Amino acid sequence: MLIKRYRRAALALPVAATVALALAIAAPAAAAAKPGPSLVVSRLTMDAYSPGLVAHTPPLHSPKLTKGKLYVVTVQGTVSFYAAVDYLQIQKPFIAFCGRSQPAPLFGSAGGSGPVSNDAEFIFAQPITAGTCNSVKLPLAYPNFQLNNGFGWGHPKLLSPKPVRRPTANHAYSFAVVGQGRRLGLELVDPDTRDDYGSFQITIRHAVSSDCTHGQWRAFALKLAAICAGDTASTHGRIPQLPKAKPLTIPQGPIAHVARDSDFPKAINAQLPAGVLGAAAFSKYASVSTAAGKLQRAILTASPVRSAAISELGGPALPSITSTALQFPNAASAQNAFAALAALDAAANAPAGATAAVATAKGVQGDVITYSGAAAGVEAIAYAGDGVYALRELQTAGSGPISATTATSLLASLISR
Repeated sequence: MLIKRYRRAALALPVAATVALALAIAAPAAAAAKPGPSLVVSRLTMDAYSPGLVAHTPPLHSPKLTKGKLYVVTVQGTVSFYAAVDYLQIQKPFIAFCGRSQPAPLFGSAGGSGPVSNDAEFIFAQPITAGTCNSVKLPLAYPNFQLNNGFGWGHPKLLSPKPVRRPTANHAYSFAVVGQGRRLGLELVDPDTRDDYGSFQITIRHAVSSDCTHGQWRAFALKLAAICAGDTASTHGRIPQLPKAKPLTIPQGPIAHVARDSDFPKAINAQLPAGVLGAAAFSKYASVSTAAGKLQRAILTASPVRSAAISELGGPALPSITSTALQFPNAASAQNAFAALAALDAAANAPAGATAAVATAKGVQGDVITYSGAAAGVEAIAYAGDGVYALRELQTAGSGPISATTATSLLASLISR
């Protein structure tokens, strides 16, 4: 924010007036003028994760913006457009991850947490499918944050007194908008939002005179600076301060230990949240019913779980595959949680209509649960160090019978990597 300083002309005052003025200046700070009113029109949160197979997040909308009035949209945050595991161990069709990603989003998301590579203006890390990282010029301006002011979707004009060539330290950017007498639409574009995570905190406010200085008026697509100055001359108030956000600190280790696309080349990934999750979000996806989810969440909260990951895959000739990994504070907590979770998976969290039989697993510290009846298949569940890991494979028409030995062997490989 640019602050104007004005020099007042000296006034010839009588002695009494001069003394009164001096006393007024020396008055307590409480007598000083109060800050102006808030300029904020709306505050929004844009989650990069969306469970639907669409090429953008669900559009957000501001209140109606006055036609012809000037507004500023400030966006802060970091997100990922790629599955979290790709930052740890690249999957096909990618061959390398280029640039310098950051360890986690600034703000949480229903998609979980993991390394991030984008903000509202730049992409600063990305995977490649061919060539080398030397040929990729990062960071790059990235237009995927888009607005619709009544003329279609597009990336807005950056409002800045000087060109911005690389991501800002706080990953915050301001954009210029002219009201059109309608609500402003906002969305994030990505071909598949189901493996995205991270979110943007968005503030929409009235523009003030400082937004017109140093050529910034051009961002509003105005013909003259005087138009911008005139529109904002009577607009006064407090420009909201941005939070001093730090990346989330949830441990990301479980991401490495769930099944990936590359483990089943012909599989279709259900694209559950790709980032690491807390107990509540994990139980939403790793349980067969609301009741089972409550029991599972209680187990994870009591331990307590530090972070969790889940993946789900399948295909015409494959079983239905669900892979999970959980990290606890220590090995004792993991072993206790394992016992409770294994019992739950053989009872309330068994597939609907299935009868469960439990046996000791070979090759891992855990059990094999065999499901029969309406849902046939196996689940290998084990603990190792501070983690609990499970792989559930259910028979489909194209998969044929499920081998407990094969499932246990695959779980062991997931644990070890």
